[in-house]
Amino acid sequence: MFQNVGNVGVLAERIWAQRERSYLKGPQVKFLCGSYGHSLSMLNSNLCRRLILSGWYQRLWGHRFTLRQDQNTKLQFDTNVGGSRIATSVGGSLLGLGGDIVVLDDPHDTAGIESQADREAVLRWWSEVSSTRLNDPKNAAIVVVMQRLHEEDVSGKILSDSADGEWVHYMVPMKYDSQRHCSTVLGWNDPRGCGEDGDPLDAEVVAEREGALMWPERFGPAEIASLEARLGPYMSSGRLQQSPQPKGGELFRREWWQLWDKNANGNQFPATSYRVASLDGAFTADEANDPSAMTVFGVFKHPTLNAQRIILMGAWRKHLPLHGNPTPRLPDEIPQAGDTEEIVRRRHAKYRQRVGNEWGLVEQVRATCQNFDVDVLLIEKAASGISVAQEFQRLYATDGIAGCRKPVQRTIGRERDLAAAAAARSAGRFLQTIGSVAPADRGPGARLRGSRHR
Repeated sequence: MFQNVGNVGVLAERIWAQRERSYLKGPQVKFLCGSYGHSLSMLNSNLCRRLILSGWYQRLWGHRFTLRQDQNTKLQFDTNVGGSRIATSVGGSLLGLGGDIVVLDDPHDTAGIESQADREAVLRWWSEVSSTRLNDPKNAAIVVVMQRLHEEDVSGKILSDSADGEWVHYMVPMKYDSQRHCSTVLGWNDPRGCGEDGDPLDAEVVAEREGALMWPERFGPAEIASLEARLGPYMSSGRLQQSPQPKGGELFRREWWQLWDKNANGNQFPATSYRVASLDGAFTADEANDPSAMTVFGVFKHPTLNAQRIILMGAWRKHLPLHGNPTPRLPDEIPQAGDTEEIVRRRHAKYRQRVGNEWGLVEQVRATCQNFDVDVLLIEKAASGISVAQEFQRLYATDGIAGCRKPVQRTIGRERDLAAAAAARSAGRFLQTIGSVAPADRGPGARLRGSRHR
C-alpha cells in the first residue's frame, strides 16, 4: 500500500505493470486496475497501452509478446500469451472480472470524501475487489495507491482491519515526522530518519531533521506553504502528511475544549446569554445515505476566567424522513397560560417521551429548539435545508426562533456572537472563517445533557 505525494499511480498502473510482464512473471500476468472514476481509469489504461506500443518498449521487449488485435481497446487489452490489463472504476460491474494482480489507484473522489454514504459505497466496492476478484488468492497481489483523505477511507480500513504482516505499508509524508517513521520489509527506510549507511540516528539528530521535506528540489518551502494555504489544515494533513487529521484537530483545536464539571455545578449548564442551533439536514430514513445532524451552542461568561466562552449543549445525528407520523399532544402535554418555566419543560418532556420515536426531521428539530430554548436556528442552504426552512415557516412561524425565515447561505456575517459562527462552521461547513476572533477566545466547551439554566 503506497501513500505519498508523488505520482505513484503512474508507476503502479502504467510502468510497474509492464515491468511485471517483462521481468518477473512474464507477459501472461493478468492485471485488474481500478480508480474512483471511469475517466481516470481509462486515462491510466490508455497511457499504459501507449507505453507498450512505443518504439522504445518494442525495441527492448517487443519480441516477447504482442497485443491481440481482437482485444485491444482503451479499457482492456490482452497479450498473445494470455496476459491482460482490464480497467474498471468504483461502482462499475465486477461480474466475471479478476486478476493475478489488482492495482487500485485513488479509489476515493475528493469531492465526495466527506459523505459517509460515498465512503461506504467505495468501501463496499473495495471489499468485493479484495475478497472475490483474485484469480489465485494464495499467490495474487493487491496494490493500493492513494493519498489519505479521511480516517475512514480505504487505507484507513486496511490499516485498522488487517493483521500484522498482511500488508506492506509504504508511507512518505511531505514533512518528516519522526513519530511515524516508515520502514518496510522490502528494505526501504525513510532516509530522512537514517544515516547514509541506513542505521538509525541519535535522537538529537532526528529532532533536527523533524519537518524535513520529502522532495525539496520540487516541493520547496514556498511551494509547500502555497499548497497548505489552498488545501487548508484538514486536507493538508491527509494529502500531504498522510494523516487525515491535523495534530490537535481541524476547525476546533482540541486544546480549546474543556469539560464542564456537572458535579460542581448542580448538573446544570451555565447561565447563557444566547443560544444557537445549527442543522445540516438530509430528511431521509435510508441509512445508506447521509444522516441529518444538529448542534446547539450557548454563550456564557466563564466564572473563573471572567471571559465569554461557548458551550456545546446538545448534538444528535439521525436518519429521519422530512415528517413523521401525526402525533397530537394529549391535554396534559399542552403548555397552559400561567404555567411556570419548569411546568412547561415537563409538559414538553412528557410529549417527547411518548412520541419522540415517531418524529421526522422537522418535528425533531423543533423539539430540540424548544428543549434548549434557542434564540436562532441556522439551516444549511441545500435542497433539504430549503425544504426544512419552508416547513418551519409554514408550521411554526409563531415560535419566535430567529432562523426560521430563510436558510443560511454561504456566509453569515457578524452574528450576535461567536456561537452562531461556530455552530454554523461545525454543522454545515458553509462559513469560511469564524469572524476575527483569536484562537484563545474560541474554547472551551462541554458535553453535558441535563436541565436548562438561563
